[in-house]
Amino acid sequence: CVICFDTVSRRAPTWSCPTCFRIFHINCINQWLKSSPNTSFDFRCPGCQALHRIPSAGAFRYFCFCGRRQAPDSHPSTTPHSCGEVCGRKRGRKCPHTCPELCHPGPCPPCAANTAPRPCLCGAKRLVRRCAEVNADDAPPLRCGKVCGKQLACGRAGHTCTKVCHPTGECEVECERIVEVWCLCGRQKTQLPCFLSTSGFQCGIQRCGKKLPCGNHSCELGCHAGP
Repeated sequence: CVICFDTVSRRAPTWSCPTCFRIFHINCINQWLKSSPNTSFDFRCPGCQALHRIPSAGAFRYFCFCGRRQAPDSHPSTTPHSCGEVCGRKRGRKCPHTCPELCHPGPCPPCAANTAPRPCLCGAKRLVRRCAEVNADDAPPLRCGKVCGKQLACGRAGHTCTKVCHPTGECEVECERIVEVWCLCGRQKTQLPCFLSTSGFQCGIQRCGKKLPCGNHSCELGCHAGP
């Protein structure tokens, strides 16, 4: 017990914090409770400082770890302070399966049940995963690992989305494949990302030099498109 620093015996009534799962003598935790401000939601666990609602009775009562049985009997064949029955607690907000272990201290183990087939982000496959993998509060999106491969907006052959399994409509916005592009006047070519190639580029020559329609003079402009 982190309040009195004494050993918690097998038959001593206890309270277990549902956040950090530390175990306290019931008398110690109730004395700690009395020293807390008298509000409806300000009791802090002395082990982890997590907030807990003060019991309506004004004091905690001795229950087994799963909370099913008050003042459980101590039996040599069961875990101390356990009722010996199936835990049955919920595991997370999304998991539909209750804990199948016998009443136990500490957090419930991750759910090992398989889920029904679910579509991945891109919809190409339906995947079966462990419940704990997909229903945990911080579970990542379900991805099949397949490269998208859809044609990008540029329309060039072979320019396809390389993102891995993503929601419909979220392909790469700008095609970054490298392509060869002629300058505006057609004298030089270079390599540019595809999304920058549609407008061409200026090669940097000082004078176009093409004959003007009059036939007597040449164009003084730099690299440009058209006549």
